Amino acid sequence: MKHVHRMIIKTCALVFLLTLVFFVVLLELIDLFAYLWSYIDKQVSIGDILFIVLLYVPKCVSYAVPVAMLFAISYTLGMLYANNELIAVLGGGMSFFRLILPLIFIGFFMSVSVFVFEEKVVLPAFKSKNERQAVVLQRPEAKAGPSADIGFIDRENDVLLKVDAYTPQDISLSGVFIFDRGRSRVVYSDRAVWDGAAWIMPNAWVYEYDDGHAFLVGKRVSQYRASEIRQDPEKFKLTTHKIDEMDLAAASEWIAELKESGLPAEAAETGYFNKFSYALRVFIVAILAASVGRVFRKNILLMYLLLSLSVSVVFFVFQLITDALAKNAIVSPWLGAFLPIMIFLAIASIMLSRAQT
Repeated sequence: MKHVHRMIIKTCALVFLLTLVFFVVLLELIDLFAYLWSYIDKQVSIGDILFIVLLYVPKCVSYAVPVAMLFAISYTLGMLYANNELIAVLGGGMSFFRLILPLIFIGFFMSVSVFVFEEKVVLPAFKSKNERQAVVLQRPEAKAGPSADIGFIDRENDVLLKVDAYTPQDISLSGVFIFDRGRSRVVYSDRAVWDGAAWIMPNAWVYEYDDGHAFLVGKRVSQYRASEIRQDPEKFKLTTHKIDEMDLAAASEWIAELKESGLPAEAAETGYFNKFSYALRVFIVAILAASVGRVFRKNILLMYLLLSLSVSVVFFVFQLITDALAKNAIVSPWLGAFLPIMIFLAIASIMLSRAQT
């Protein structure tokens, strides 16, 4: 039995690696040709293009793993079925469920690995790829800087904060504007410095209404302690508002900030839950692949390749639909992220339970 499992795992691993390389190269070519004319127009060097391609490899691997896993398991079992080797194994007393159990465990292990790989490798590489691409293509966001034009809304205290830029080297803000509607006060300073507990605005202008509440009166304050700014330096370190480029900690902070400001957070929450649901896809496709491993006896390579692509497209489209529903607050964010997983898991479980043993 151990010999049979070892043989299946070895074959499946080889097919998985070859398929993974194939889809990674395919995705790289799609991305390259999508920007090819832009590279030519901006006269981007070959070195910069190759560097961008290299930074995109982890993201391509992340995209390709579920498809490669689906094809590898289904193709391996399909070959055993086409060559009548599966009949011999089952005739020897081993049940089909026991035969595929190691593959299911591998699928679960790969799900955990993909989640860690996404957080530790894919996110920083993909973010660097987008930033480098913006620079070489001379996009406006490359000139603006990663921590420029920052704004916060404090709904609880009715305060609007606008900052021109954040400088992490000396933990300072520039171009600070505070509009405190609760106390009818406007505060402005060219600079604010973090003293460990609060933001200090040197030479700040403070504008308040006079006693008759008819005119705004301005006064200069040499060291204004901005208690209105409740955000610590960590909040200003967010260099992107794209959930796809944030790790879990940064995404949680951004969602909390959106909720505190009274802004819509459904799209951000959906992206947050998708980080978990995406990793689970590998486990789901492992079960699904095991259940369809004996569908075809002829043209094994072509048919299972088409099957893998078809299932991936259907899942992707369904995921887009549920994400759109969640982002528009029609369904809850967690349901929008996990509904395709639950449906495909139910389908895979039913198909697997009906498999002949």
